[in-house]
Amino acid sequence: MSVRGLWVISPGTGENNPASILFSSHYPTVERRAAIFTGGGGNTVQMLDDVAFCNALVEELGLNRTSNKFVSWRDTCQKLSQEPVHELRLADGANLWPVLIIEQHGLLFCCLPLVEGDTTSRPPLIQVPGITAGFSLLLGILDFLGQLPKNITKSSPKFLELYNYLCHAAPFGSPLDVDPFTVTSVLLDRPDPVPKVKQPAWKPKLFKGKPQIYFAITEHIKAVQYDKKGQPDAYMVYGTVTCKTELEGVTPDVTVNLSLPAPPVGKPLENILVHPCVQSTDTQILNNCATSSHHQTATMGPYKLRFTPPLHMITLCHYTSQVRELPIRGYYQMRGEGNKVKLLVQLKLGAKVKNHFEFCELQIPFYNRSEVPHQVAGGAAERDGDVRRQHGHAPAQPAAGGPLLHRTQLLRSGIHSRGSSKSGKRGAAPSCFSTAPPCRIQILA
Repeated sequence: MSVRGLWVISPGTGENNPASILFSSHYPTVERRAAIFTGGGGNTVQMLDDVAFCNALVEELGLNRTSNKFVSWRDTCQKLSQEPVHELRLADGANLWPVLIIEQHGLLFCCLPLVEGDTTSRPPLIQVPGITAGFSLLLGILDFLGQLPKNITKSSPKFLELYNYLCHAAPFGSPLDVDPFTVTSVLLDRPDPVPKVKQPAWKPKLFKGKPQIYFAITEHIKAVQYDKKGQPDAYMVYGTVTCKTELEGVTPDVTVNLSLPAPPVGKPLENILVHPCVQSTDTQILNNCATSSHHQTATMGPYKLRFTPPLHMITLCHYTSQVRELPIRGYYQMRGEGNKVKLLVQLKLGAKVKNHFEFCELQIPFYNRSEVPHQVAGGAAERDGDVRRQHGHAPAQPAAGGPLLHRTQLLRSGIHSRGSSKSGKRGAAPSCFSTAPPCRIQILA
């Protein structure tokens, strides 16, 4: 599991500020292995120089578009998207695959993993171990660099530190230990005292400092609203619990209880997938608690997790659940009138959802389009018979609690000519988050 090359690219802002390479690293030994895997190099796509790679990447991502010209191999609907894995088309007609691309801090972090076999057969991504190793290496680089300034240049000291990081984290292009804390400890040459307990191989360095534990719960609801009698809505609830611990000691023991809201608001978890650091005895208790049907209170938790965490951030568990009702319901209409399209959007909070959110964001994507001029015709917010008129993007501010109905009309030009208009049809609500005022409509072109 190795990578053939690494790049950090600034995408630029236009013709006056084109894309440029800020950092690159190539590994000739891995290139030699790639040639051996393909039977002498006949089918191997040779590594590009930095300028050619940057140009191919910009063309693949469409960052140099000066017009709305349609490029068949890039913009066709038949192209299979497997982000963050991309395929670059070269000037000689060859294709460079697989290229991993992650966008962070306004920069593009890229790597080309080694495929141990013939790349022309395009094996499934799950069968290419180099993709997993390359993705982990890119995430380690992002954690190591941290927050970067906006106008960073290739002469920044950050990239000199990145070179030293790669020498220890991925010598000769083979990722070993990409944890930033471990690599930084090695670079600073901070020796650890001899521990009284045997130190595990996955934790070569010990933490010294103020003990801290960080937890984050992220939950998503995917729903399709049919708005038809006899046709129930389809939805799926899933989430993750992320954890990062900074504790002293060789193998600190952490116990956490995950609790759910009491009925009738909360419902028991259906499936739980825990991190390998969670002890097996606790996993068995967790599964029994989640599938128990003797008492309703037993299925509601608390779910006890006892684990010995590593130093880096981990996903402690994945879970799936159900909701008694959707937290938000949506309705939209699209009507074509000449070269314009009128879009009517209505959002309504569930009866048991409290209006205690900081903002609501509704995203309506229009893929493969350049910037299209739009205009907000008007909007209104209604609550308990009280109507407040809003114009433009001014947020509606009803009192906390109770249902919210937010209407917004948007005008989009050029959509009807592409055959994307719908006339008075009800369907699934556009992708949106749990709603609450102020409500902001975002058009993604």
